[in-house]
Formats: sequence, C-alpha cells, structure tokens
Amino acid sequence: MGLAELLRRLTARARDGVEGEGPVLLSHRQRAIVGRLCGLVEQALEDRRRSMPEEYVADSLREALDALGELRGRASVEDVYDLVFRRFCVGK
Repeated sequence: MGLAELLRRLTARARDGVEGEGPVLLSHRQRAIVGRLCGLVEQALEDRRRSMPEEYVADSLREALDALGELRGRASVEDVYDLVFRRFCVGK
C-alpha cells in the first residue's frame, strides 16, 4: 500500500536534486544510487501489479531501503563484510 506515492515522491526528490530546486546530488555515485533506488521501487510496484509473491516485493523494497541508506552515508551489511575481509585477515 502506498508504493505508487512513494515512487512519486522519490522521483520528485531525485528530480529536485538534479534540477537544483532542492538538495543537489553532487556526484555521479549519488545520481546512480537514486536511479537504482527508483528502479527498485518501480520493480516492487510492477511485482505487486503482477500479483507476484510478497517476498519479491519485499526484497525489492529492502534493496531500495539499502540504497537509501547508502545515499545517506549508512553502510549496508555487505559493505561492512567487504571492509572487514579486505582489511583484516579473518579466520584461518
């Protein structure tokens, strides 16, 4: 419920950041994250429209939430694992 409105608001916010009417998306990375986030919400909407199992919808929304966290500077679980395994020798 409310996925269409969420997508509309995300798209409007992303457009504002690109067009300079709101917070500016400065980097290519930020624009890519917003694009991925919007794509994932669109995928969730499409899965819901096609009556796909709720797990598919929830997975897309979880990934979108991770992208939003990445945009805000929060690291995902995968990012933390990558950092740990890249910088430290773990278990042998």
